[in-house]
Amino acid sequence: MSKVNNFPTGQVENLEPHFVSKTIENLRQLYDLGQPQTDDETEQRINQYFAFCQRTESRPGIEGLCMSLAVSRTTIFRWANGENCSTRKKNIICRAKSFINAFLEQSALQGKLSPPTAIFLMKNWMSYSDTTSIELLNTRNEMIQTPEQTALDIAARHRPDECMELPEKPDFSDDFG
Repeated sequence: MSKVNNFPTGQVENLEPHFVSKTIENLRQLYDLGQPQTDDETEQRINQYFAFCQRTESRPGIEGLCMSLAVSRTTIFRWANGENCSTRKKNIICRAKSFINAFLEQSALQGKLSPPTAIFLMKNWMSYSDTTSIELLNTRNEMIQTPEQTALDIAARHRPDECMELPEKPDFSDDFG
């Protein structure tokens, strides 16, 4: 009886040799391209990357995009924010990231990704988040604007009215004594 490795790294050890060989062959094609020098070359390279993904039946992703451009994820992030690049390059990178995000979204919506995987990828790659918001509505379904109140405002609202009779204090002396 063979022992099953349940650690996440165990999955990497169990990859089929044919898959490993084919994937390395495909990634090597991206690796050998080098870095594009102009915005036109960057756009052409990104188009080649998506064609490569389609041809090799590889899933498009940020790391593959980085490899096809011979840059780091940090560089892609900076370009997407308009740092150290032209406005055109920023737009090219943002469109490429949107393409990858749309692919992931469609994969998730069509049930091709497990929900935990889809959630992880969307939170980490697409900046999705779990949030809870509470909105107060009145009877006409309009948002209620609640003004900010101080502790004194709240205390004044709950202060007993001077005309109100205070309740009698209970007498427990007979019960305990």
